[in-house]
Amino acid sequence: PFNARHATQQAAIVSLMASAGLVEETRPRGPGTEAAAAAAAAVARPPVYVELGAGRGYLSHFLCEAYGPRDVVLVERRTYRNKAERSIRREPTTAENPGSDPAAAVVCERLKVDIKDLDVAGVGVVDGRDVVFTGKHLCGGATDLALRSVFGRRSTSDGSGDGDGDGDGDGDGDGDGDGDGDGSGSGDGGGFGGTKITFTTKGVAIATCCHHRCDWRAYVNKAFVKRLGFKSAEFALLAKMSSWATDG
Repeated sequence: PFNARHATQQAAIVSLMASAGLVEETRPRGPGTEAAAAAAAAVARPPVYVELGAGRGYLSHFLCEAYGPRDVVLVERRTYRNKAERSIRREPTTAENPGSDPAAAVVCERLKVDIKDLDVAGVGVVDGRDVVFTGKHLCGGATDLALRSVFGRRSTSDGSGDGDGDGDGDGDGDGDGDGDGDGSGSGDGGGFGGTKITFTTKGVAIATCCHHRCDWRAYVNKAFVKRLGFKSAEFALLAKMSSWATDG
């Protein structure tokens, strides 16, 4: 269902992604022109877009509506009704993507998994591809757990992974792609590092929220906080004070 507030937020996120070069038009303006054909060829295989804490998936839906069909992975631990997959999973027509196979369906995969348990390198559609990670309202530590998933564990040749093990925090955020779902849960957030990268991270576009719910165990930039002279025991106070600068 349409929600004006969410639509405004989705438009803002996608606009910033476009400004940063993370998304390009796959439906050329003015079909039939040489320039349009060249533009379509240049983005014949756009990145895979992985939406973390996706909720119903309408951030990805907005992205596809605005810039044309593309492969999407929706990551969400909860179950929702009225999901966006039906509108995302459509076959691109030759008018939308000249030269493409009209029978080739856009990949839209939903993973029912907690962000803290996500190993992106194990998702088949990203293999050998550029990947852009998105998220809307990843509450508190959910953003940290998302970053650990993006830059952390990687599948190895024997299916295992490694890292520094520093991410055992709980990030029980309630942010999702529609602002009302669970972005993550408690538990081991994994570590940074890895031995086999099967995809290239082209960029990350995450709208954070609820900074007062950040957790030291999940936080990804402990070194920065320590350089400022703060101890881990004081992090909870810093997180709480972050809400002082929030209007409403």
